[in-house]
Amino acid sequence: MGNARGIMQHSSPCENLISGDCIVRLSFMKRRINKDDKGAVSLLLTMVIVVVLLTIALAGVYYLNRPVNEGQDIPVVEEGDTVKVDYIGTFEDGRVFDTTLYNVAKDNITYPKAVSFELKEKGLYAPFSFKVGAGSTIKGFDKGVGRLHLNQTITVVIPPSEGYGYLDMSKVKSIPIVQEVPVKESMPVDDFEKKFSHNPQVGLTINDPFWGWNITVMAVSDEMVTYYNMPTLHQTVTPYGNPEVRENRGWYCDVISIDSTANNGTGLIKVKNLVTKENINVTGGTDQNGQIFTILNVDEKNGTISLNYNKEVVGKTLIFKLTVVDIQKGTATTTS
Repeated sequence: MGNARGIMQHSSPCENLISGDCIVRLSFMKRRINKDDKGAVSLLLTMVIVVVLLTIALAGVYYLNRPVNEGQDIPVVEEGDTVKVDYIGTFEDGRVFDTTLYNVAKDNITYPKAVSFELKEKGLYAPFSFKVGAGSTIKGFDKGVGRLHLNQTITVVIPPSEGYGYLDMSKVKSIPIVQEVPVKESMPVDDFEKKFSHNPQVGLTINDPFWGWNITVMAVSDEMVTYYNMPTLHQTVTPYGNPEVRENRGWYCDVISIDSTANNGTGLIKVKNLVTKENINVTGGTDQNGQIFTILNVDEKNGTISLNYNKEVVGKTLIFKLTVVDIQKGTATTTS
């Protein structure tokens, strides 16, 4: 008993818990343990954040919000399934370029539209149907619906590499900010009739379908027609589209000078395009050939406007808010 008691006393130097020395040592040990625990937690959180960021970077497509599938019996989208999806597709600035929802399509106040957006008849708006993994839609959209359950709504961000690719610079053309048009022009009779939808007769005065000012026919032969462009000084014209008809399609131009004697009598009209950098990417137009473009750049220093004839979705990050409204289970598609 005495030996046992001696061992117990020797092995318990802090048996008297009221001892100040013991309290100090215990307090120091506690602080050290807490400090080590906090350091470990901080290191663990840092490692988790790094792993998450790397996962997003490698995945390409990522989700702004993705609810957890809590239902065990709710159908889940898998490769090979045929799904129907409602969606609102926007650019990063919030402009809608496409949607399956008519109430979104017709509402330009809540949902401002991209240049290329065209309102369709109500009956043409319906959920988008496709087979998952079959390559029938862009990669990012295909990936975005993977593992979603029925009636789940998410927002998916798709970079150009998973969307419509990058700009083809061969489809980017430039026009001067101040364009020059001759006063006197000549063209074959057939071309005149095609352009103006009239048979040429001397003295005929009609509207130019592109510039919007009057032209007057001065001479007609068997093969050629000569006419004069007849704008007035500081006349406002809208050759690329009237912004009063459609806000983001076209802009105003100002006839800043008219010289009938320039260029050895051919004459010279100068027309200034009234655009600024604020029009970049948000304003488009239609050229003389009926082709739609968007303004890619306004270079005031060099006096040029870059017109982008790529489809508006090309080269842009796309944001889709989508809802899976139907899932038909199928067989997985094998891609080579």
